[in-house]
Amino acid sequence: MNDVTFDGSGLVAVGGAFHRTAPFATWQWGPSEGDVDIDVDAAVWRSNEGIAWRRVTVGDEAMGGDTVPQRMNAVVAGGPGFVAVGQEGFDFLGVDEWTPGDEIPADGRAHVTENVAAVWTSPDGETWTRAESQPALEHPDGTVTGWATMFDVTTQASGLVAVGRNVGNDEGAAVWLSPDGLSWQRVIPEDAYAWPDMQAVATSPGQRLVAVGGLPVYMKAGAWSSTDNGTTWIRHPHDDTLFGSVPGSPNETLFGAASIQGAASYADTVIAVGMMKQDAAVWVGSWGAADG
Repeated sequence: MNDVTFDGSGLVAVGGAFHRTAPFATWQWGPSEGDVDIDVDAAVWRSNEGIAWRRVTVGDEAMGGDTVPQRMNAVVAGGPGFVAVGQEGFDFLGVDEWTPGDEIPADGRAHVTENVAAVWTSPDGETWTRAESQPALEHPDGTVTGWATMFDVTTQASGLVAVGRNVGNDEGAAVWLSPDGLSWQRVIPEDAYAWPDMQAVATSPGQRLVAVGGLPVYMKAGAWSSTDNGTTWIRHPHDDTLFGSVPGSPNETLFGAASIQGAASYADTVIAVGMMKQDAAVWVGSWGAADG
């Protein structure tokens, strides 16, 4: 399970379900007897009170069922009822007829299967439909293998805002907007979208948006804000004491790598959680009188 939300009918959690088929294998699962496929299908669970849970039965057409992984990363009550976002494709390396081993092959990037952002909608949390494929959900440069992945989604006055990753020639954070969870528009990247990824997004009073992100592999975290329903974003200036230090900086040993992977809004305050220098960390932000 990767995320959970609720409405009047109870709780809805989303994530992925692993199972093995053939003939695919990935290096990180190590040697095995014969060809084996570590496949992931999108998955949904329901609960009335959060104690007892049941897996929602949904057809393969919506959740996967082939040898290409699909995963739901986040869910929100919105659109036709619920909207879940995630990805279709491999997180790192993967290719048909590739024998597992102890090391990544030298031509590893040739084995990368392109990710596309994926969206699912549901009127009730029980029946789910995969949103139609559309250019906004794909990596923008068709000549380069890359990823387009949604990590989080929130609601705001004009619809939904999803944030995530774009990796290819132009690497960094990505934002998508939708009026209904079915059709999506990709926000045009600007300088503010350079590394790291956007991992989470929250809506503050007055329909102001805050996005946060960063994974340890990128060595630094980041925070962005938007006051126009997600159309344009301002990135908070990097500060090693706040967002971690990059290799070679004077503060590399003192602060180390940082990542922010979750955020929530309360009144005019945003609470973000993650890690700094391998310790749990919490960030507290507040909107300024001018722009937040």
